[in-house]
Amino acid sequence: MARSSYSAWCESEAARRARQTADDSFAHEITVLHLVSRKTYGVPRIHAELRNG
Repeated sequence: MARSSYSAWCESEAARRARQTADDSFAHEITVLHLVSRKTYGVPRIHAELRNG
């Protein structure tokens, strides 16, 4: 492996961590919407709820 590739990978760790945090937050929001709907909302309805804010 090239040294520059390894260095680039190491430097991108913060970006990967930030993306994982954002993904976890989004998954939590989806779970909350599903539970609030008493587990009746499917993908189309949850998608609409997320788009409406």
